[in-house]
Amino acid sequence: CARDVHPQVFVVGTHRDKENECSEKKKDKDIIIKQVACLVKKNKDESIWDVNGKEPNSYDQEVANELRRAIVDHCIEDTRLLPIKWFVLEMQITSSAEKGVLSLSSCLVLAQRLGIDELGLESVLLHMVKCNLFLWYHKVPMLRDVVISDPQVILNVITKLVECKHDPAALGAAGIKSSWCSKFQNHAIVSRDILAQKCFKKHFTGHAFTIEHFIALMCHLFIMVRLDNENSKGDDYLMPALLNPRLDKEVCSVMQLVEPLLVCFPNGCVPCGIFSSLVAFLQHKCCVVEMKNVPDCLFKDCVRFRHRDFPAKFTIIDSISYIEVHLETGDCTNVCPKIRHLIYEGVERCSKILLYNGLKDIKDGFFCSNKSCRHAAIPYKEDFNNAVCDHCSNDMDLTDQHIVWLKEESSLMQPKQVSIHGEINDADIIRVAGELSHWQIVATNLGMGSQDIIDIENNHKDEANRR
Repeated sequence: CARDVHPQVFVVGTHRDKENECSEKKKDKDIIIKQVACLVKKNKDESIWDVNGKEPNSYDQEVANELRRAIVDHCIEDTRLLPIKWFVLEMQITSSAEKGVLSLSSCLVLAQRLGIDELGLESVLLHMVKCNLFLWYHKVPMLRDVVISDPQVILNVITKLVECKHDPAALGAAGIKSSWCSKFQNHAIVSRDILAQKCFKKHFTGHAFTIEHFIALMCHLFIMVRLDNENSKGDDYLMPALLNPRLDKEVCSVMQLVEPLLVCFPNGCVPCGIFSSLVAFLQHKCCVVEMKNVPDCLFKDCVRFRHRDFPAKFTIIDSISYIEVHLETGDCTNVCPKIRHLIYEGVERCSKILLYNGLKDIKDGFFCSNKSCRHAAIPYKEDFNNAVCDHCSNDMDLTDQHIVWLKEESSLMQPKQVSIHGEINDADIIRVAGELSHWQIVATNLGMGSQDIIDIENNHKDEANRR
């Protein structure tokens, strides 16, 4: 579905194997048709193939063959001349693979029996990968020796993690320590110790596909990411897609230094999987998920980071229509362009992994000045000082608090020289704000966090409001 041409077949998981547990209303095909009508173009050949993929019987096999024929009929003919022994090798690898996985060295043994050398084997495997028949991540050192002919082994482990997330009793029943269960249930932190338990370990295959291989694959695909926070061990991994959603849709106690940046996608929505992959990318690249005040801002659709290389904190929010980027602390002039560049780098990297080839026209945006709108206003390409809302067509002027995201240099909030003698207290900070633009920025540049600023506001409400 990521290609320019829409697919002819949509796969919808409905737990066909548990249909006896459903009511007659839920099994009504008319309801299913209505649910997918928005995805499938109506035509005379439209059909629904209901197949029990987990426990197929003779009927399911027959329907699967019918579906296969329908797919082949819609395929674009692409004739290629390939050695017949390539197909023989494919069948031998598939039949020899334990749980759908075979080591590269074992593949080479099978290839040499057919007169195919190591270089020829690489050509065969790359062709099979291109045809989506095999998975082989030859550029990832940890995964080069792993050839996957059936991804079910991967899906089994992921499915078990999802089941345990929605059924906490399953973790306890498996004998997993309560401390591990708590981190997983509350913050989607998967420890290596959890994967080593019997209910997960049974899915791995000796030396061909180990826990280390699984973790390396999940990290390469930005499904998981290693946590290196001071409160976590090296064997802890965050799985952003399993984080709990926010119950309160407000920004998590973020002090706004500048206007939030909106990352706007084609078709007006954030593509599925992009946000959770972006969280993993940022953690891997140069940011650290804020864990000190968990669950302060660690949710499926809202995550706060601090940068490793310079003093800055920012929060990203999946608002369905766009990704919001809120700067909380840091030197706005220098930090905003760097964070924007980092976000765009992450979106591009994640879109390639998720095969979203059409994510070319991503735009910067800002909240429309029309308070009743809250859609994105897109800056004009030829004039960054103005923007137009893509919903209400409202024209708005952009201030330095907007433009700072888009420029490498900006005059935003250049500090004046103010002298203070003696020890600095809360009252001094607010007093100095009379000569500077925002007292919050003074506090931020002194190294205070959002909670410190909130405390100052609560203790000096009258003075803070006057500023």
